[in-house]
Amino acid sequence: MTMLAQAAHANIQLHVYDFFSDDTQVDKAVSELSAAKEGDKLHVLIDEACFYDSVDPTTLIEELSARVSDLHIWVTSLLYAKVPSVLQREDMTVPLRSAPVVVREVEQGIAMARSAVLRYTHPVIPAPGDGLEVTRLFHCGVAHPGSSPVDCYRCGQEVADILRRFGVGTRVSLFTNGPSPLSYRDVFILTESDRLRDKAEDPIGRLRSQASDFVRGLRNAGLPVCVRRFRNCSREEMKDTALAITDQITVAQPLAVSGLERKMVVWLRRPAEGEWDDSTCYLDAKDRLFAVSRSSTQLVVVDAPMRHDRSSFNYVGCFVIAIVLAVFLFWFFYYPRFFLCVVGNFSYCEY
Repeated sequence: MTMLAQAAHANIQLHVYDFFSDDTQVDKAVSELSAAKEGDKLHVLIDEACFYDSVDPTTLIEELSARVSDLHIWVTSLLYAKVPSVLQREDMTVPLRSAPVVVREVEQGIAMARSAVLRYTHPVIPAPGDGLEVTRLFHCGVAHPGSSPVDCYRCGQEVADILRRFGVGTRVSLFTNGPSPLSYRDVFILTESDRLRDKAEDPIGRLRSQASDFVRGLRNAGLPVCVRRFRNCSREEMKDTALAITDQITVAQPLAVSGLERKMVVWLRRPAEGEWDDSTCYLDAKDRLFAVSRSSTQLVVVDAPMRHDRSSFNYVGCFVIAIVLAVFLFWFFYYPRFFLCVVGNFSYCEY
């Protein structure tokens, strides 16, 4: 959770607190923020405030109010997060980050989420353009092994080709009088897969585990890549990603880059398991809301085919095939004339 404490004369201070894993952070926040006041006035902006049952900001707000008489607090949070009674709730439904073509992809997730997420409202001032067309790749065929794009070396190579086609990292604009070229730091590649991994080495430099096949495909294509997993990043890595300090492509789980945005986002869409049901719709909606919404300009989607439940096919499918085969053999051996008539030798038919 990031907080900006501002007193008079634009004295802005940045504070980062982790209320999830450390109970003492509330006392620390109260002490540091109240010390930032000038006179009796203090403005606090709390960003990415994910308030759930385990984290209640009421204590923080009440203790700050007791120490600062002229306190102003503005909190931004996820829609479904718990809203404390001490705060007045306002809903922000105008899309400001993304181009209209990207907004429409996000709106599909909002529609699938039904009443859980408020629908967008149209801005008063329309966007100057629709944005660049969504580019789609497909993880399918014998050349694409693995159950999902993150497990596929070929998908990594194809995404690298797409990024080069858009001029990422070339420092040369592909458009006359158009926007400046994209740097590597302008790209997020997002996946919900738990199988996203970076290579790991022991203290003496020996390889302990390989990176995911998709990540290896990107690196072997010559692209600088870093991997960010949710709740598995150091403070230095978080700062580097948030401020885009290093010129590198970030491959991450969406929650690891929550609140951030990039000009280009590549979304590795998770394959649907079995039938397209409510559970599948929920997961796809969640991915669209958390991943696709990070794009401000260009969106690339790597689609994966639906994976059917192999265990149910082995029992049910094979049983049906066995019944059909048994009926066929029965008619073939006991009624050969009827069989020949059916397959086309009508001269042999006798009734």
